[in-house]
Amino acid sequence: MVYIRADANAYIGSGHIMRCMAIAEELVKAGEAVTFLLADDVSSEKVKQMGCPFLVLHTDWSDLNKDMDQLIQFIIGNKVEKLLVDSYYISKETLHELSQYTKVMYIDDYSNDVIDIQSIVHYGLIYEQEFYKEYDRLEVVKEKKNHTRLLLGSQYIPLRKEFQDIVFDDRLRKNNVLIMSGGTDTYNVMGTLLYHIINDKRYDSYHFHIIIGLYNEFKNDIIRLAENRDNITTYFNVGNMAELMKACAVSISAGGSTLYELFSARTPTICYTFADNQNFGAEMLGSMGYVCYIGDIRGNVASSAKRILDRMEELYWDEAGKREMVEKMIHAVDGKGAYRIARELINL
Repeated sequence: MVYIRADANAYIGSGHIMRCMAIAEELVKAGEAVTFLLADDVSSEKVKQMGCPFLVLHTDWSDLNKDMDQLIQFIIGNKVEKLLVDSYYISKETLHELSQYTKVMYIDDYSNDVIDIQSIVHYGLIYEQEFYKEYDRLEVVKEKKNHTRLLLGSQYIPLRKEFQDIVFDDRLRKNNVLIMSGGTDTYNVMGTLLYHIINDKRYDSYHFHIIIGLYNEFKNDIIRLAENRDNITTYFNVGNMAELMKACAVSISAGGSTLYELFSARTPTICYTFADNQNFGAEMLGSMGYVCYIGDIRGNVASSAKRILDRMEELYWDEAGKREMVEKMIHAVDGKGAYRIARELINL
């Protein structure tokens, strides 16, 4: 049995749960039982949709450290052998303490601290190799026989099974533009984009596919804006996201794990950010030519939305630019990252 500690809500979105679900799928496929450990009932909504077993701990999702003793008692009482943790709200000290009672793997997006546990996942396209040499120095100091297992690089990008072995047909993509903001949309970027689309005849020739996230507080407003618009289709709880992504010529997306799904679907992307934890990754991908990064929209949503749509139209007609972007995407993601992480967990 592998336990997974992760959460989802309107503040943190659903990215943590989604990538853990991808890993859970591969664990189950390999014959391993999986149970999610969630802070509250809000976090359970996404897991229920996926049909995966879960337990609600009734704890604070924004501070896993203060509930460490409760989690340790759960680990001891349930003889937990392996725990995958995916949260920004846990300290390296707490992770180390947990690793004294069970084998811990942590998905580390930031790489700010050396964490003394059994395994670390950092799947950035580039990463600071000098930083990870610190783990070797840690083993020397402690004279440990078992090194922290480091899973580094894009080969460990965890994507759901629908993003593996996609069959492409570029004929489907004509005029289709995808707009998504992840699980949440704190600054109503989607609604602002729709306002511009509806009030500018330049966009009448495109068909916009709008993905409304589970925790989008502006959902009803977006649906009302899109009503009776022949060139706008809204979606909620999409069954197969890969099919929709691959059918679009261009996408507009917030930063985060969704970008790697778009890579797998080979969909040229205009990217924006609205949270601090999205900025570094989006800036890096933009500078390397994997996406067109517009920037952090929090300064001025209205003008940012206008720039996003202007850039979308430019990219739509730039066949050479799209081909170049797609070539980079193809070499970045092979869709097998979740499988590789699952195998490492099983063998941990």
